[in-house]
Amino acid sequence: MTMSHYTAISIKKVKTSLSADGKCVKKFRPMTQPGTINSIRFAFKTSRPGQDMMMVLLQNQGISNGDTEKEFLAVELRDGRVRFTWNVGGGIGVVTDNKKVVSEVSTIKESEKWYRVKAERIGGLGRLTVHRLSDTAGAPITNTSTVGFSLMGLDDTTDIFVSGVPQDVIVYPSLTSRNFSGCMGDMHIDETLVGLFNFERNTMDSCSACLEVPSQPPAANVYSFDGTGYAVTDKNRFLSPLIANIILDFKTYWDNASLFFVGNPQTSEFMAIELENGFVVFKYYLGQGSYGRIQSEMKYNRNQWVSVAAAHSGLLAVLEVSKVESLITQGNPGDHLLNVSMNDLFFGGIPPSVNLDIYRKGSGHHVSGDSFLGCMRSLQLSSNAVNLWDGKSTIGVLEGCKESGLRSIGFYGSGFAEYQGVSMISSESDLSISFSTTEPDGLLLLAKNVNGDSYYSLVLKDGLVYGKFSGGRNPISINSKERYNDGKVHTVAVRKLDRKIEIYVDDKVVATGNLDRQLRDIAVREDGGLYLGGVPEGLNVDDQAETSKSLDGCLSDVVINRGILNINQPKKYDRADIGRCKLMEMQHDRMLVDPEPPLASDAPSNISPSQPPAANVYSFDGTGYAVTDKNRFLSPLIANIILDFKTYWDNASLFFVGNPQTSEFMAIELENGFVVFKYYLGQGSYGRIQSEMKYNRNQWVSVAAARSGLLAVLKVSKVESLITQGNPGDRLLNVSMNDLFFGGIPPSVNLDIYRKGSGHHVSGDSFLGCMRSLQLSSNAVNLWDGKSTIGVLEGCKESGLRSIGFYGSGFAEYQGVSMISSESDLSISFSTTEPDGLLLLAKNVNGDSYYSLALKDGLVYGKFSGGRNPISINSKERYNDGKVHNVAVRKLDRKIEIYVDDKVVATGNLDRQFRDIAVREDGGLYLGGVPEGLNVDDQAETSKSLDGCLSDVVINRGKANCILNINQPKKYDRADIGRCKLMEMQHDRMLVDPEPPLASDAPSNIRMLEVEPMSRKVKPTKNSLQDKMGTPTSGPTPCATVARSVDFQVDALTFGEADMSFHQINTSKKEILRKFEISLDFRTFYQNGLLIYLSNLDHTEFVAAQIKDHVLVLVLTRNDDIKVVTVNTSTSLADGQWHNVKVDKNLQRISVVVDGNEENMGSRKIAKVLKVEPPLFIGGVPSSFKPLLNENVVAHSVRGCIRGLKIDGDSRPSSEATLASGVEKCYAKVEKGAYFNGEAWGLYDDKFSVGQKFKMELDFRTNKADGILVNITSQNLKNSIGLEISKGKVIFTAVIAGQQFSLKSQNGFCDNVWHKVKVGMEKRTIAMQVDDGEIYQDTLAGDITLSNLRAPLYLGATPDVFAKVASSRHRGYQGCMRDVIINNKQVNWFDLQRSFSLQKTACPVA
Repeated sequence: MTMSHYTAISIKKVKTSLSADGKCVKKFRPMTQPGTINSIRFAFKTSRPGQDMMMVLLQNQGISNGDTEKEFLAVELRDGRVRFTWNVGGGIGVVTDNKKVVSEVSTIKESEKWYRVKAERIGGLGRLTVHRLSDTAGAPITNTSTVGFSLMGLDDTTDIFVSGVPQDVIVYPSLTSRNFSGCMGDMHIDETLVGLFNFERNTMDSCSACLEVPSQPPAANVYSFDGTGYAVTDKNRFLSPLIANIILDFKTYWDNASLFFVGNPQTSEFMAIELENGFVVFKYYLGQGSYGRIQSEMKYNRNQWVSVAAAHSGLLAVLEVSKVESLITQGNPGDHLLNVSMNDLFFGGIPPSVNLDIYRKGSGHHVSGDSFLGCMRSLQLSSNAVNLWDGKSTIGVLEGCKESGLRSIGFYGSGFAEYQGVSMISSESDLSISFSTTEPDGLLLLAKNVNGDSYYSLVLKDGLVYGKFSGGRNPISINSKERYNDGKVHTVAVRKLDRKIEIYVDDKVVATGNLDRQLRDIAVREDGGLYLGGVPEGLNVDDQAETSKSLDGCLSDVVINRGILNINQPKKYDRADIGRCKLMEMQHDRMLVDPEPPLASDAPSNISPSQPPAANVYSFDGTGYAVTDKNRFLSPLIANIILDFKTYWDNASLFFVGNPQTSEFMAIELENGFVVFKYYLGQGSYGRIQSEMKYNRNQWVSVAAARSGLLAVLKVSKVESLITQGNPGDRLLNVSMNDLFFGGIPPSVNLDIYRKGSGHHVSGDSFLGCMRSLQLSSNAVNLWDGKSTIGVLEGCKESGLRSIGFYGSGFAEYQGVSMISSESDLSISFSTTEPDGLLLLAKNVNGDSYYSLALKDGLVYGKFSGGRNPISINSKERYNDGKVHNVAVRKLDRKIEIYVDDKVVATGNLDRQFRDIAVREDGGLYLGGVPEGLNVDDQAETSKSLDGCLSDVVINRGKANCILNINQPKKYDRADIGRCKLMEMQHDRMLVDPEPPLASDAPSNIRMLEVEPMSRKVKPTKNSLQDKMGTPTSGPTPCATVARSVDFQVDALTFGEADMSFHQINTSKKEILRKFEISLDFRTFYQNGLLIYLSNLDHTEFVAAQIKDHVLVLVLTRNDDIKVVTVNTSTSLADGQWHNVKVDKNLQRISVVVDGNEENMGSRKIAKVLKVEPPLFIGGVPSSFKPLLNENVVAHSVRGCIRGLKIDGDSRPSSEATLASGVEKCYAKVEKGAYFNGEAWGLYDDKFSVGQKFKMELDFRTNKADGILVNITSQNLKNSIGLEISKGKVIFTAVIAGQQFSLKSQNGFCDNVWHKVKVGMEKRTIAMQVDDGEIYQDTLAGDITLSNLRAPLYLGATPDVFAKVASSRHRGYQGCMRDVIINNKQVNWFDLQRSFSLQKTACPVA
């Protein structure tokens, strides 16, 4: 293929794959630089794996026969295996993969034909990874070359050959010169993408294009800028000269860069968003002196996503940054118009052809032309999305966000960067780092332990390289004799052999020394403490490094123990240019950016004249479908489909193809939130796979489904990979002539054909949500090229849903909207046949300012309060007739009017002094109900959840964003977002239960507990299992209705649900050095936990008040000694009651008092001035402290509540915490135990063995009729043990080889009273007893047992797939549990292997 022909057929995308026939050889321009790290990554397939072939070769020019010192990197195919060979100048190193490459002819799936290769050189270490695309990469194979050589001098004279070597080029004798035959693609050299048609030289012109390496389309329009280029677009220009706005998200480490620019060179008018010293700056010039500028108040170059919205209207300008800052300014008087409607827009930099001096001189102000290194996404101009691939050109811009791979970092005489430390404790350790500077002094690298007696460092002092090393005592300092501050790049390396230290510069030994004989290991902090370029101000390292002066120069390629330091991920940094280094202007007169590949003559691979969109994204409105006849399944044996989707809906058809003549079909559906792949091939050959988790949370989900004969695979979001074998029958799917349907099925398709033919359900429900990245048999699908689309739009519609359905037990929470203007309003439409139900509630945190609408006895009630004297007004007519009604509220100053269907039905007046209704705006607006446990009796006439429909919620309709976006709930549960299914009696169709039982087409090895289980009363017999249960007595009464709501303790918070939860309280040094009094109240059921903590920076000096073994213990340091003060009390402090602790330091004495009782007091002499620093930590400390804590300090948070913090008698409410983590509200009344909220679960043991004897007991308290207490289920679902509550009764179930045996209590136990249940299984006998009631027992038939069952044991709810065997309703447990004993072992909630949403510290009481 000629270059012109290739360009003609693929003008928009740089081709990255080529086909070679054994004669094709391509030479590329160099894209490497000197250093200690190199990498080659590519994919290939071949039909001749038995031939020796050169695939990639990098070597310096001029190599001659017998030359063993020339440096090169080569990847070959030798004896059917991939081999990586390199020479760093002292001899070769070789790594050969141990897998034989298989010919592409012998495989069917495209992903199994291709192999991915990654070859890396790190100093003298080589690493090679080879795997099929269909497999995951394993551990790399490694080898080393000659010791002492690490720097490879590849530069702008290096040759790069792909797919072979020209005949006139001499290669190293051990390499093959045979050319490659096959396909190659996705080539990266030193992390730079190589466009395989952007070559410098093409030998024999026999190369042709090859299919791209199979891969999924990119997820979204996210762009990675490499710091060298820019993107230019002429789309979405600013057509209005009066108004312009731009929105974008970015993340970067850089201080200075151009994010966006548009300008008119004729008039010097412009608008720009820039980074200046880390601040976001919005500036504009409209001509005639009208210049405006806004700067953010905070810096935003911390490599976190930042949202920026900038707009100008005339001279007025607004800048919003991450919803944290909202700034406004008025430009200087002059022109009001920005005339740039004909000018290009620039993102991430500005081309050199743009003369910025025009704008600088015209406005009299600076305009930045610095390119941007980082990521951007969500670009909008005047409300229109911007796709940079549709623009004119991109240079140095790639798809996605590059999170790693930066190799350089620049310092300018006053900065530092801190990383995770790496110890040098093995018998052979090494490190290397490259640097360049013209200054004589500067710190290169330092790593140390907390005490500062074990460390290693490299610096420049007077231009000499110095190294200091210590394993704990007798440090050594060694140095070079030559100077290296010449501005050139040098590599310094350290090699530690046992106690011997060698320093190399540019692969030459320059200094040696020996560590202490007894302390030859250098152990350093591994949670930080590795400093590059300098250290933080105030940190004294004079003992650990020859100089602490910050570097003015560049560092790169940091390698320690053969591991590459990721420059992208500093723990802390200041004034460090991460990812680039600007060398001194007098030296280079330009910026050196990492990485910096030189430009090829025909444009590098990351330059695109105009690239196509990243992916076609489609929005389905829930009413239609898309039909296509492209990309049909031509092979009847094999079919695969890939798609991404996001939705809130439980049930929908995602994909369907079927043959009505034979009733064969293949489908991907959503069933109750689970992803289901099903197919029918005729003659009874039906197969079905269901995901183990639900995926209807409106997050993007990737689905890959494939079938080969009866075998089928379903992969979901790289989280689940499931496989099944269909029922025996036909193996072929004959649909090569049939249309394919996405997102629904037309009414003209008779689905009963497929339902009757297969004997199983097929969904015809249309889909509401978004899809993207559609592929059939590895070919991308474009729905716009298909036959038809109904109810399908371009892009992903993230707003506009108007309806939401509730079924008597759900809610949805949104951002609140206050009604504080003199005229406010709200309206909402509803329909229901139930007399009671909450429509809407919004309130503040304290609950004294609120508005609500509810139905009570069919009447519309409104409750309103601005802070005191609430009012409640209601209609006289009832509206629970199943029709759609609209209720509106109008607030005129303090007057409130309620309208129903445009008629005034009630009026009232707010308090004269409190006429504004201010509510939470970060949440707290509830539709349809409220979360269980939230008491809103004072704010609404009823808290009962609605059974009906809501739609068209509008609040303050004169404002922007007045229509509530139903798509974007903060939280929701059992809410049908985007639709409402009205009651069956009203609409003659089924009302879907939020958690329906299994469908009739459930796999045969899943059995539902539909029939009455076997249960029988037995009399105790000697030595029988029930002897161990206790003496039977009568059981409790059936279920009783109890109150739902629980109260929270005012100004109290729960700590300890997360292991390291805490509040950070800022104090002054003066408050804590000589005298202080700190007191607080706490409540816990647990014997250990940290309450109060003060320390210095390295935690060698500290004061800690804690509960240890249920008593109060004060631990502190005095003159480097640990002092412990224990206060013994008459009762345990872990009794679930409130206790007070006060720590009082008065000059040279510190004391601690419990509950204000002097008998409960301990004291100790202490230094007059404490060596501790602010801040004060309450309830625990950050997880980063854990490795540094003294062994006498309890290393986890108090597991309970804290309130009433006082410092020197002054109350310090929780709102004053400057930093908080892992804290939650505190229940007013609690009991010992754990609380399960219906979705919570705890994994006791992921490989629990039932054995010959299984015995378990637990206490539970609930007011819910259904819920899983315990479940043990094998992976194949055929064997299980389950304990549950169903319709209030306790059921113990065993399923063995698909046979089910159950014991069921006669009485109900959901009366919100504690009950004890005991269950057991011994050989073939199962037994159960609740409280001291009847003992139920059954003996399993035959000789089957569960003694070999080894499976996860879950408490509470269970991942959904397991809940299908041993529970009838498949519902999570909602209630409390305590005193769980399994095989005589007490369960500690905090020792669970994993848990989800489980409240472990205590159980609430209503």
